[in-house]
Amino acid sequence: MSVISVIDAFPTSDGDGAGVYTVTRRGAETVTSGLVTYAASTTFTIAASVQPPDGRVLRALPEGRHESDVRIVLTSTALRIADSVEIGDEAFEVFAVEGPYELDGDTHVEAQVARQVIP
Repeated sequence: MSVISVIDAFPTSDGDGAGVYTVTRRGAETVTSGLVTYAASTTFTIAASVQPPDGRVLRALPEGRHESDVRIVLTSTALRIADSVEIGDEAFEVFAVEGPYELDGDTHVEAQVARQVIP
């Protein structure tokens, strides 16, 4: 069974029961007179399985990240660092992407995401 088949067979839910998550990707940045401005962001949905991190990931977490704030997102959609994935009612930002991996003709990525804390 390929990873994509596993994602399709065992999707996690953010409340809708379908294993579909919303991703927001910031637009390209431009620098004018020292000021950074971003183009319009885009929003799209992905099929994914969201899992808690394993020991390998926990040992390698950047300083300031806590295990309760981190998730692993398995998906066939290419995610980028700084993409925002909505899990439940909270935004999680991609801070690391492993892959793409190819297995049995299917391609998937493992994205590490952390809860965005807004003070």
